[in-house]
Amino acid sequence: MSNAPVKAANIEPLSQEAPPSEAPAAPDPSMSRIESLLSPPEVRQTYGAVEGRDGAAYLIRVGAELVSARRAKGCLLEPETGDTVLVARSEHHGSFVLSVLIGREEGGQSVLAVEGDLTLRSKSGRVDIVGGEGVSVTSGGDVAGNAPSVTARTMNASVFADTLSYFGRKVEAQVDTVRLLGQTLESVIDHVSSRVKHSFRTIDEIERVKAKELHVNAEATLNLHGKNTLMTAEKLVKLDGEQISLG
Repeated sequence: MSNAPVKAANIEPLSQEAPPSEAPAAPDPSMSRIESLLSPPEVRQTYGAVEGRDGAAYLIRVGAELVSARRAKGCLLEPETGDTVLVARSEHHGSFVLSVLIGREEGGQSVLAVEGDLTLRSKSGRVDIVGGEGVSVTSGGDVAGNAPSVTARTMNASVFADTLSYFGRKVEAQVDTVRLLGQTLESVIDHVSSRVKHSFRTIDEIERVKAKELHVNAEATLNLHGKNTLMTAEKLVKLDGEQISLG
């Protein structure tokens, strides 16, 4: 057997043509919108001056730019024209007024304003409303108060009402002087009991008393005096005493 070396044949590799490259697809705007909503928002904070209103939005001057911003729900203090406010800006969610930093005037009026109902609640403490110069409550509807007890301490109290009603079981008052001024006084009471030290009444015209029985007892003297005195009875007139003087 021949041991001559075998010469390797020249074998050319098969040529493989690369597939033509495809052009990159254009981004879908709807997908970018979804990604922007799902991704964490980029928020920038700045401040500016309120120049006015545009419906429910505020026009904020931030540098040379005029920004339209809505008031955030947590911004309870209502911004006024000329106030310096803190603004949060987002590319996809708009701009919001977070708080009022500096008012237009030092010591000026501040307004807490919200849309809808508002409840001030302390779950484990008290709620105090303190005004250095006064407290005023104004409502276009009813004002109601519910509490186990109500205490009011003041040097002077005034109530102005067209109609005043009280419904209760008992009224107690301890005062030095009671004065009533009115045109008509009407009372319907089952039982009246009074104990006074001195009683004086002045009636300019007529006093009438209608009773089933009328008893007047005087320990010392009973004096009935008038320009004309009339005593009439349907059945009996009786005068009884140790001494009777007529004329």
